[in-house]
Amino acid sequence: MKSCPHCKKDNDDNARNCRECGAELGTLEKATAAQEQNIPKSDDDSFSKRTKLLFWFGAWGGVVLAIIAINPANLRAAAMFPIGLFAFLANGTQNAFWAWATGGFIIGWVLYAVLSGLLFNAKNKRVFIAIYIIFCILLALNVGGCVKVLGDTSHIQ
Repeated sequence: MKSCPHCKKDNDDNARNCRECGAELGTLEKATAAQEQNIPKSDDDSFSKRTKLLFWFGAWGGVVLAIIAINPANLRAAAMFPIGLFAFLANGTQNAFWAWATGGFIIGWVLYAVLSGLLFNAKNKRVFIAIYIIFCILLALNVGGCVKVLGDTSHIQ
């Protein structure tokens, strides 16, 4: 039995090429060249969908952990989470109430949906990371805004 120098599969003694990888038996260089021809090359310098999903869940998981650390009862208002974005405008708490009362918080959810779409469709690692940083900054600002609004309204019964 001849052993392939590249894939280490056993072949018949009279075989010229490996039955597994097609490399010429006896030379490692030709085996490597034969395998390179069979490997599809990717032009795309991007993260896998799984990696992107892990980053995305990591960002949202950080939000949930931050809210739980501040006050677990605040999770009840998760649907209104984007009102925190309005808290950083002039008259912050008043704007947040406006966003809550008029459904303006939907603008925040649309913003997060658009950013999520851009994240998952990014074809380049650098573009993905730039969008991800913006996404995380907005989430952090949103958490801070929610804390501000909840603090300003804690005295209201």
